Amino acid sequence: MRSTRFHGARARAAALLVLAPVLALGACGEDEPADPEAPLTVEVGKEFTWNGFTVPAGWEYDTITETVALEDQTHPLVRAKVVNGGDEKRSALFEFVFVADGDALATVKCNSTEELAPDQEGDLFCPGFGQPVPEGYDTVVVQPVTRS
Repeated sequence: MRSTRFHGARARAAALLVLAPVLALGACGEDEPADPEAPLTVEVGKEFTWNGFTVPAGWEYDTITETVALEDQTHPLVRAKVVNGGDEKRSALFEFVFVADGDALATVKCNSTEELAPDQEGDLFCPGFGQPVPEGYDTVVVQPVTRS
């Protein structure tokens, strides 16, 4: 199992990304934060709204195994629907970060499989290819897609 340990300035930035939603939720209850793209701590299977998109209750964390160069590789997988709560057609694009004790274990990038009209529901595509299976995670954070 591979995990990414953050050091120095990167560690402080990562800690803020992970802790900010926890602190915000503690201060504001379960209301959506003032910044719609602020990182948000979520619970697997529970409904949440981020950046005007709602992921209904029932979403799942799972794994997928594929064969690459005759070798089986297992990756994280998020299965979910998403609803566009905005007032114009757009695509969902965000990532789930699985965290244990402040360390990012895996980042699963998601996007809607099509542009969604206001109030339209669609599928999220979140395969997690190339990411390790995040065993022992204690927090899941939804945030904008980051470049690594």
